[in-house]
Amino acid sequence: MAPLLNGFPNGASGHLPNDPTLVTLRFSDIPPQIDIPVRGLEAEEAVEVNLEELLDDPTELCTLLEQEGVGRQYWMIIALA
Repeated sequence: MAPLLNGFPNGASGHLPNDPTLVTLRFSDIPPQIDIPVRGLEAEEAVEVNLEELLDDPTELCTLLEQEGVGRQYWMIIALA
């Protein structure tokens, strides 16, 4: 017997609900861009990163995040984008 979620099978063996109202909202809270705070002469400087058009090579972005010592929430938002 397959485990049920809201009366529907959990997707095992290709059984998915056919109800179009059950659209997943997963990752819907990821913004299209994010401002990463950077250390500078002014109090609040930031670099805006477009999360809809990320580069294939993340080396430069990872270097920026490491050098600025940003919090893990920035890393997670970028990883989820």
